Order: sequence, then structure tokens, then C-alpha cells
Amino acid sequence: MRILHTSDWHLDAKLEQISRLDEQKRFLDWLADTIIERKIDALIVAGDIFDSSTPSLRAAKLYMNFIQRVYLDRQRGVSCCRYVVLVGGNHDSPGYLEAPKNVLELLNVHIVAIPPDDKREMLFPLRGADGRCECIVAAVPYLPDRFIRQSGEGENLEERTRNLLLGIRNFYREVAQEAVALRESIAAERPEECGEKISLIATGHLFAAHGKTLDGDGTRPIHQVGTLAQFPAADFPPEFDYIALGHLHLPQIAEGFQHVRYSGAPIPIGSEETRTQKQLVEIVAVPGRALEMDWLEVPCFHKIRILKGGIDEVLAQTMELRNSGTEWWLKVQCKGEYDNYDGIRLLHDICAGSLLRLLHVEMQIKKRESNEEIYPQKEYLEPMSEEEVFRKFLETKNIAPEEVGEIQATFGEALEAYFANEKTNGGKNEID
Repeated sequence: MRILHTSDWHLDAKLEQISRLDEQKRFLDWLADTIIERKIDALIVAGDIFDSSTPSLRAAKLYMNFIQRVYLDRQRGVSCCRYVVLVGGNHDSPGYLEAPKNVLELLNVHIVAIPPDDKREMLFPLRGADGRCECIVAAVPYLPDRFIRQSGEGENLEERTRNLLLGIRNFYREVAQEAVALRESIAAERPEECGEKISLIATGHLFAAHGKTLDGDGTRPIHQVGTLAQFPAADFPPEFDYIALGHLHLPQIAEGFQHVRYSGAPIPIGSEETRTQKQLVEIVAVPGRALEMDWLEVPCFHKIRILKGGIDEVLAQTMELRNSGTEWWLKVQCKGEYDNYDGIRLLHDICAGSLLRLLHVEMQIKKRESNEEIYPQKEYLEPMSEEEVFRKFLETKNIAPEEVGEIQATFGEALEAYFANEKTNGGKNEID
């Protein structure tokens, strides 16, 4: 059985307020074609299908059209993909994702966005064309604090963080026990499979310890108690043969554990991500044998370039890109003297009527005879997360350092409760 692991599509995400939906459609078309070409039997999406809890109609249609195509390709006999397993991420609305759950299950599309009380409901046996179970997927979504941590009176910051990580570990431990029990049950029903160990795969949407991120990649802090709580990869139960992770946008192996991987976001969410090769993980599962895992490169659907330097240098680079006849999206950060403030106008003139598109221009202007900045760089709050904005606010206040963590933790809990209430009430919030 061949399985593809992807995550963090972030449908409806924008770059400098420019829609990425056309680019995201090109990715999903490529993914559907790849499923056919690679003879993929199952697709796993490890959270953050959408960029927000209230995706636009275009984003929702893009998602459903992809699900429909995967099903119809299988019905036409051009695809081997019999299963799609999706879990919710911290950006997703659990209610929104699970609304069509019962209907999609008829198409072998399994969705878990809210951790169920009965953890057996998170387990999905994946069977080959001959009906034999070749692996079991434990579809664990993003785990909000209320599902994994019990607040204790008088807990300090260190105790709360420790209890949070312990809650995640215990949750996966219970899921692993149920997965092993299901594997034994399947083997008992089909004696011919007893001698062939069925692989166990789990999903997760969290921040693994020492995970790599980039500035501006849109990765929000989750499971935050004062400071970001990072989950050690060694704490995943050893019974799982592969852990398909989502949340971090860079493809990576967690702490050297080859079987614990982030596929990363297939499309750059932030401009800094354009410097990295986007990838998926392809897994081959054969009962009785160790899983085989390999990276699969995702093509670049939109070339983004960051230009930095003096105004003359940036203008020369822009002209060179224009003359190349290649389509580029540009983010410009440059410095200039007061006398050449017309540099921004010249930049727009070069891009006009070409395949170049300016996403963002940031310019520092200085007087020719001094170092005084007339137009210093600006920091915009719009692309920041709520936690980042609150942190910036705290920096403007005279607050003792030892109190900042506790205040941030309280804000994080209030924010989580707010969004949970908003999702429950269909976008309306009833928290005073």
C-alpha cells in the first residue's frame, strides 16, 4: 500500500493580501495527478486544510472539488486511491470540517476534527484491493488544552507546562493501546494475517521539540502555557511505525526520529518559505515489513523573489528579472537617499506591463548629509497572530518579567475559549 502524507494546505491564505487560491488549485490538481501517477492507495492530510475557521466559498469549493475528483478518478478506474484521511488543525473549524463527515464516509473519506470520547472512533483500517488490512491509521487531530490538560488550583507555570505535555503523551498512549487491540482483533478474524504484523500510523498537529520554523511563515504558537510547549518526539508511543505531523511549514524529521516527520506546507505561506523546497512524504506499507519512507518534491507554482539592497541595486535586479520573461512575484526591501525617493515610482514603472508583480515594497530613505531616517521601516500588525499582537502590547507596558508569562498564559486560555465558543455558535461569540 502506497500512502501520501501532506498537511497545511491553508486554503484561502493570502500573501501580502493577495489571494493564493489559483496557486492552491494548481497544487491540488498536481496532487490529484500525482495520486494517479504514483499509484497512491491512501492520502493523509495532517491538519490546517483551511487558513481560517471561516473559509470563503471559493476555498470551500476548491476543497470539495478535490475530494470529488479523487473519488471520481477511482470510480473511473484511473486511480488506486481508496482512502482519504483528514484531521483538523489549529486553523480549522472542527464543526465546519465535520459537518459533511457522515456523507463523506460513504466515499471512504474519513474526517476527525474533534477528539472523540471513544478513541476507537479515530482508528481507520486501510485495506488493499484484496480486502486485507495493510495498515491502521490513528487519526489524531489538533488537541486543544481542554481535551488534554486538567487545570489544578495553585499550579505554577512549570507545572502547567509539564501537565500539558503529559496530557498529550497520555492521549497518544491511550490511542496506541486501542490501535494495538484493533490490530489483534483483525488478525484474530483473519488467521492468514496473524504472522504479518499490520503497520500502525498516527497523525498529529502540534509543535515537536526543536522543530524548525521561518520568520513570517504563519506558524502560530499552539499548546502555549506561558512559553511555547514543544512535545518531544521520543514521547510518541513506540507502537506507531510512522507519525504524520502537521503544523510546521518546513518539511523535516523530528529530532532525528526517521519515522516522525512533518511534510510541511506545499505552498509557501510566507515569503521566507520560498527559499525552501516543498515536499510530501510517500510511505510504502507492506504487512510484515518495515515501512519505507521517502520525500516527494512539490513543484513551485508561483515564483517569489525577495530583493534587498540599495535602490540602484534593486532597480537593476528588477530590470534583469523583467528581461528574463519569467513570471515573478516580488517583495522589495531597499534603502535610498532622499534625492532618489523616486525609486519606488521607477520600480513600478519597470514592473508595469511585464510578468512581474510587486507584492510589497519597503524602503528606508535617508538625508544625503546625515544618517537620519525620514521614512523608517514600518511593522504592520495585520499579518500577526493574536498572540503576537498581545506580546507587542505587553512590551509597551511596565510589567515585571516574571509576570509576563502568566499574563500570556491567561490570554492564551481566553483566546482559545473565545474561538471555541465562536466555532460552536456558528461564528457568533457569546463570551462577555
